[in-house]
Amino acid sequence: NIYNTGLTSLNISGAKGVSFNTAKQKWIAQATPPSTARGRHPSRYLGQFDTVEEASKAYVEAAKVYQREFFKEGVNGEL
Repeated sequence: NIYNTGLTSLNISGAKGVSFNTAKQKWIAQATPPSTARGRHPSRYLGQFDTVEEASKAYVEAAKVYQREFFKEGVNGEL
């Protein structure tokens, strides 16, 4: 399934769902919940963090909730 894809070559954080905001000098975590009845996949903002590890942890916790039985340890961006 799409949730368990690896990191793209453009990923600089080394963690899935984590990006760096250069203006704020913070790591941003976002996760995508399952599609809605209309088929949309809105990304959910999980917050901004001082370290990539904190942002990654926020993503993993959200992924466990959103992906439920599809979540796989070690595939979903843990550092």
